[in-house]
Amino acid sequence: MNRVKDSDVPGQDGSLKSDHPGQHVGILFYVDDDAFVRSSVARRLIRRGYLVREFDSGETVVACLQDQAARPDVILLDYNMPGMDGLETFQEIRHLSSHTPVILFTAYSGAFNVEEVKRQGLFDVLTKNVELDNIIQVIQLAIAQKKEHPSP
Repeated sequence: MNRVKDSDVPGQDGSLKSDHPGQHVGILFYVDDDAFVRSSVARRLIRRGYLVREFDSGETVVACLQDQAARPDVILLDYNMPGMDGLETFQEIRHLSSHTPVILFTAYSGAFNVEEVKRQGLFDVLTKNVELDNIIQVIQLAIAQKKEHPSP
């Protein structure tokens, strides 16, 4: 697996991974405290041409967004994490990067009011057992919408 150099993606620390350096379909931040799930999904997304940077907690992605000039195209976020959970992390992301689409993954249907969180700016909620093609379809929709309404 190739690593993207700092010069390839301005503002990143080199931890973005890609199988296709210089050619990618989008930059994703993937946040999940489960290392196995995170690396498994990230590898599959990388094979599909995405640059992926992995985070193990809400706190780490928030710290990165505070320190980095570059922004991902989409943030994929686990709901159930220790410390700052997915909804708390989403609220912090909204303050730091309000135009970055966030997709929340959950295994807990009914744990929160999906429509209310979408009204607050969440792009979508997916169950953790969703097929990769469905995840990619939602990511592509989020990227397309972001391009139609770029941040100021």
